[in-house]
Amino acid sequence: MKTNNLGPRAGKSQPALFDRDLLKPFEGVPTHSLYPEFIAVASGLKPVLRTYAIRLDRYAALKKLLAARRLFSERSDFRISSEDDTLLDPQGESAYVYISGSAALAARAKKCEEGILGRRKPSYSDSLEFSKLMGYPRCCFDFFLKFVTGRPPRPSHLAEYEALKNTGGTPSFYLNNLIRGDHYLVSHYPCSYRCGPSVNYARALLGEIRKVRPALAGKLARLLKCPVIKFPEKGSYVRLLGGRAAEGGAVRYRDCDGEAGLAARFAKGDSLRASESRIQIFKNGLPAGAYRRKNKDDGTVFIFE
Repeated sequence: MKTNNLGPRAGKSQPALFDRDLLKPFEGVPTHSLYPEFIAVASGLKPVLRTYAIRLDRYAALKKLLAARRLFSERSDFRISSEDDTLLDPQGESAYVYISGSAALAARAKKCEEGILGRRKPSYSDSLEFSKLMGYPRCCFDFFLKFVTGRPPRPSHLAEYEALKNTGGTPSFYLNNLIRGDHYLVSHYPCSYRCGPSVNYARALLGEIRKVRPALAGKLARLLKCPVIKFPEKGSYVRLLGGRAAEGGAVRYRDCDGEAGLAARFAKGDSLRASESRIQIFKNGLPAGAYRRKNKDDGTVFIFE
């Protein structure tokens, strides 16, 4: 059986064997658990998972642990900084690890990314192949590549604004990728927040999580349905917990989390109303503060359903 022209479909593991802290003892840089992606790989929804930085001296133990769960792994030959898991460092003590239900696909992902990083200007075909190995829809790959390599090239974290502009109707909660941490279903930038292939994947993944961790799946779905305010600075978001759209363009909420300073400002209220120049914050119907928008994208409120 073929899938995405990658060759034989990867074998399945048992999703119930994976817990959210599986990678923690092996991390070179503390980061997120990647739990949703482990479930996606274990259930055959995603061909390959690439980790963040894994310590070289702990890779053998991780490989053995994964093998016991019927997953194959390869580690990158290039090394990663011990201070920043996105920086290459010849003296680094960590590496990326490629995990799959297929030994061939794990090895292919390793070779593919090493080829990409070894070229000054990676080819379209190499980048496309790696995106397929990661399970990203072709439409989303083309959208993202055009966004970050256009003239002028734009930072990847601003692609979310462009995806919202491409969305016809209300964004699907399945594709809420704004405050990831461990609370996400899609690890790529969707071309729109109603992208059909992305929604189908995310819906299936939530179903797999529900089979093994029903309480976690329920919590995840509730969080993904919360409105999120996005700011232009990288990593700047505020999630409106218990949030919902109200009459007259208002958004009601009971609490919020996200970037500390911004979250504290919005936590003073229980509803907000956005205009072109500012976001007004209210508590029990009375003014409780405001956020002045620097441009039309600053403070965009994403409403999901």
